[in-house]
Amino acid sequence: MAAIMRGYLASVCLPLLLVLVSCYTVERVTCSATSASAGASQDVHKAESWPADRNNHINVESEELSSSGRKRRATSNKRNIRITAIYDDASVDVLPASKREVLMMLTNDAINYLQSIYSVVPLTSPISMQRDCEMGRFIPSLSSPGRRACQNNCAATTMCGDVPVPATHLQACYHCTVQSVCNTTGTPGPGVSSSDLVIYVAAYNPARCAGQTAAFASSCAQETSLDRPVVGYVNLCPESLNLTTSSYTFLQGTVRHEIYHILAFSPGLYAYYRDSTGGPRTRRLTGSNLPALGFITTTAIPGLTFPSSTNYQWASTTVQQVALSGWVAGTTTTTLPTYYMVTPKVREFARSHFACADLEGAMLENQGGSGTALTHWEKRTFENEVMTGTFTQDYSYSALTLSLMEDTGWYGVNYSSAETLVWGLNAGCGFVRQSCGSWMTARNSTGGVQPFCLNLPTETRRFFCNVDHSARSVCNIAQYSTSLPQEYRYMTPALLPGVNPALLAQYGGGTQLTDYCPYYTSFKLSGTQQRSE
Repeated sequence: MAAIMRGYLASVCLPLLLVLVSCYTVERVTCSATSASAGASQDVHKAESWPADRNNHINVESEELSSSGRKRRATSNKRNIRITAIYDDASVDVLPASKREVLMMLTNDAINYLQSIYSVVPLTSPISMQRDCEMGRFIPSLSSPGRRACQNNCAATTMCGDVPVPATHLQACYHCTVQSVCNTTGTPGPGVSSSDLVIYVAAYNPARCAGQTAAFASSCAQETSLDRPVVGYVNLCPESLNLTTSSYTFLQGTVRHEIYHILAFSPGLYAYYRDSTGGPRTRRLTGSNLPALGFITTTAIPGLTFPSSTNYQWASTTVQQVALSGWVAGTTTTTLPTYYMVTPKVREFARSHFACADLEGAMLENQGGSGTALTHWEKRTFENEVMTGTFTQDYSYSALTLSLMEDTGWYGVNYSSAETLVWGLNAGCGFVRQSCGSWMTARNSTGGVQPFCLNLPTETRRFFCNVDHSARSVCNIAQYSTSLPQEYRYMTPALLPGVNPALLAQYGGGTQLTDYCPYYTSFKLSGTQQRSE
C-alpha cells in the first residue's frame, strides 16, 4: 500500500453567495443603515483551524519507488494527476436528485480542470489510510522508528473530516502498549488503486453550514516520500446546491477553491513544501524527518494565536514576515506587519505583475482570523484571484496560484490555462507597499484613484465599470456603525468632502479583507434584486 501520513490541516470553508438587498455584516462589524446599498455582498472563506496536528503527521515506509528502486524525485517522471472522487453515500444519496446532480457536476468539473493543469510523480500502489486511534491516543513505535502506532487499540471508525473512511480504504491496525510491545491486527483493505489523490465528497449539513458557508474542505493524509497530500475531503453544504439562488460561476469556483486547499494552499502544509530538486524547503529534524515545532509569530494578525506544540514552523524562504513602514491612514502613519509567500515562482510572478523589481513576493491575507488569514492571497493586492479569501466577483484563475503549486515541489504545471489578473497589473511597488489611503490621496486631484473608488451611494451617478471593464459595478464604500481600526481609517476631508469630518473614521470599503479599501464591485440585475457576481 502507498505509505501515507495522516494530518488534519486546513479545513477551509467557502461561504454561500448572498443576495444584495440590505446592509451586511463584515466580520462582526455591522454597516449602519446609511450604507444599506453601498456595494455588493461578500462571501468570506473560513476555516475551522489550519495548524497541523503533529500527532497525525508521521513517517512510514514508502512504496513509491522507481523501477531502479530509488525514490522518485519531484522533478522526474511526472504525469497528469489522477484524482478519484468517492461520494459519501450517507449524505449524498439523500439529496434531492437536482442537488445531487449539481454536486456531481461541480465535482467532475473541478477534477477535470485540475487534472488538465497539474502533474505529479504518480503513485504505483493503492492509497490506504492508517486507522484512527481509540480515544485519539497514539505513541511513536520504538520498534519501527518514525511510525505512528495506536496506544492499545485502533478506533472503530476512521474519519477524514466529517466522512467515515470505508474499511476497504484502511490499513490494518498497528497498535502498541506503553511498553512498546507492538502488533498488527485485522485485515488491510485493498485501498484505492490507480490514483494520486483521493477526495471524499460529502453533503452533510453540520453547524458549519449555517449562515454563509457553502463548502469546506481539508487535507487528511500525506504520502511520506515527498509529503504530498494524497487524501482529502470536500463537504458541499446542501443549501448551497441550488442554481436558482447561487450562480454556477460561484459554485464552480467554490469547489475548485476548496480543492486547492487540499492540494497545497494551507499553512499546515507550508513547512512540507519541496524545492525544485525534491529536497525539503524547510529543514527537517534528524530521526523524525519532520519540520521543527515552533511558535508562529502572528503580530501581523491581531488576536490570532497558534500554540507552538501543534505548529510546524516553515522556513523564512517560504513565508516571510514583512513590515510595511510608512503606512498612512488619514493623519496617522504607522507600520503594518504582513506575511509574504516568497517562493521563487511566486516572487517572479508578483514582481512582473506589479512591475516592482524588488518585491519580496506575494502578500498573504492578514485578516479574517484562523482559516482566512495566511490561508489566502491578500485581497487588497489580488482582489478577485481565485485563492483570495472572499468571493466578490468572477474569479481570475491566474498564474499566481499556478506558481505556488509549482513552488511546492509536488506539481508540474501547465501554464497555458492561466488567465490574466487585471487587478494591480503594472501598478508599481507603491500599490502593494502603501495603503490605499496614500494611493487615493496622491491621485485624487486627477480623478484617477482606480482600482479604488470614492463614490458615495448618495451620489447621482451610482453605476460604473469594474476594473477590467467586464461588468457594471458600484463603489462599495460604506459607513460602519463604529470607527474602523486605526490603521484602516483612510478617509480625509479631501477624499470625502461631503462627509461630516467627525464621521470619517467610520467610512471604508465594504470588504474587510481588502483592508477596508473601497473598490468597484460588479453585479447583475435579477428582477428587482441585485446579486453579487
